[in-house]
Amino acid sequence: MGLPIEFKEGHILKINHSLYGLKQSPHNFFEFLKKMLLQCGFVQSQHDPCLFISNKVICLIYVDDCLFFVPNSKDIQVMMDKMRAEEVAFNIKNDAAGFL
Repeated sequence: MGLPIEFKEGHILKINHSLYGLKQSPHNFFEFLKKMLLQCGFVQSQHDPCLFISNKVICLIYVDDCLFFVPNSKDIQVMMDKMRAEEVAFNIKNDAAGFL
């Protein structure tokens, strides 16, 4: 990654995104993910803020991990395509054993 063209020697650049390791990073990530899930048709649970439910998919969030439950594997692909359209990328694992 290079410097922006408008960068001049002796000036400071402001970063508009939180960096990994800052105190507010987990909160910022959760708010970003929440916004994306709501745009994809999920509804946040009133009883657990980390639980999101749509017509065919249930999503649980723990720190920076998401666990999706679907009755049909085709449903998860549709949801992932919607999230990718919003520029959210996932590393997919088929085993929930390492979730916690």
